Amino acid sequence: MPWTGRVALSDEMGGFAYRPGEVIAVGEAARDAVLEDLPPDIEGTPDFLECQPAGAEPYFLIPGLPDALATIRRLRATELRVQPNHVFFSSPLWNDPVYASPVYASPVYASPVYASPVYASGRDLEEGYVLPQEATDISRSPVGVNPVYASPSANARYRATGERLSTVRTVDGSDGFLDTVEHPRVEVVVVDTGIPIAPPEDETTPPPAYRPPTRLDSSQPQRPFIGEGIYPSDPVDQQTGNLLRPAFGSAIDPIDDDQNGFIDPASGHGIFIAGIIERMAPGARIKLDRAFWPEGDGDEWDIVDVLARRYDNGTLPHVLNLSFSGYIRENEPWVALRKQIDLIISRTDQPPRKQTLVVAAAGNDATSRPSYPAAFPGVISVGAIGPVGPAPFTNYGPWVRACAPGVDIVSKFYAGTFNGPLNQHPQDPDALTGWAMWSGTSFSTPVVVGALARRMQRGLSGQTAVEEVISNPGLMRIPGLGTVVNEL
Repeated sequence: MPWTGRVALSDEMGGFAYRPGEVIAVGEAARDAVLEDLPPDIEGTPDFLECQPAGAEPYFLIPGLPDALATIRRLRATELRVQPNHVFFSSPLWNDPVYASPVYASPVYASPVYASPVYASGRDLEEGYVLPQEATDISRSPVGVNPVYASPSANARYRATGERLSTVRTVDGSDGFLDTVEHPRVEVVVVDTGIPIAPPEDETTPPPAYRPPTRLDSSQPQRPFIGEGIYPSDPVDQQTGNLLRPAFGSAIDPIDDDQNGFIDPASGHGIFIAGIIERMAPGARIKLDRAFWPEGDGDEWDIVDVLARRYDNGTLPHVLNLSFSGYIRENEPWVALRKQIDLIISRTDQPPRKQTLVVAAAGNDATSRPSYPAAFPGVISVGAIGPVGPAPFTNYGPWVRACAPGVDIVSKFYAGTFNGPLNQHPQDPDALTGWAMWSGTSFSTPVVVGALARRMQRGLSGQTAVEEVISNPGLMRIPGLGTVVNEL
């Protein structure tokens, strides 16, 4: 469904997105102070959620506030630790970057004069060669992934509702990547959209036509997995076959959640990423944790909930793939997502091979402004390159540690016929081949993840793999984009 009422935008601190009416408070004193701002007509004890990171103060998610940012401003002045429930966005490009000139679009690749929208000609504006703040139409913007950087005048509907077309393009391909080979078991978790499949209604009813190339695990009926070793990480209701996750009620990623006849803009995002990792590191066990809507938005609390459950249950993987990005009000050490990632990275009660690497997308806003979680300490941040150099859309800066191919990447997608409006728009394919082409730092990130996982399959520890793939001083580097990982 559109994110109307689910996502709000603020111009504070350079701009960020957040869940309206919600505040995350650290500690009981901050919680009690936030509760004082709730409307007086709420009966009984107000509802709030609690998360208790190991060895840290509890975090509380408190909804129902009339003005969440006003509450935060008031309490931050008293040094209480409160923050918005930040919203992050999956990081595929919403249009085809091949048609965006790298000379005029990317401040990484271009002259600062010609990259600046101030100096752009009318033709540049018309053809979408500039940054999204100045783009005349969201479909022409070379970036446009984060509504914080979309023009309020030209893109009012997108900012308010999240409505836009998917930019995935179907391609022909063979049914499957490399055959699975035996390796030391390496686990990768992709925190993203869910498994894009609907289970059969009964044993005689086949799944819908629009599904990824799928095989069923015979040991667990109706448990879908895509390729060898790509599994949903959420439990299956054996009565209905549904994949359950508390925050969403289902781990299934619908193809058309708002039922408007078009493929949702981030639908299939998670499995596309999983397919890249499978291609890079065949034999790795890849799991999908759903924390994002098919429109591409996911909030800090749900992401922290996914990571905290894995931390608490001792089910952290070797590598976490976080192909999403966003901007936050302030980068304090106690910010909920940063705190949880710090706990994961610094965990020392595991053998070296089991310690978790966190790899995140730098974002597609062609800006040097740090985006998160990529810019958090200890996270391996990944920008994108294209056939001739830096991708015109990639974020950049000293906080970006590596870059990898992120333009026209091919991976797994839906297969079959989607009964949407035929030929209404070239960006809304209906004949789905099981393969697709997509661009963005969302897809350069799993290239780095796959390169690391492949080394770990040889028995290397995570840190040794990082030294070989990223830290080795003899590797090629691009200023502002870090080490080039060109292994796809």
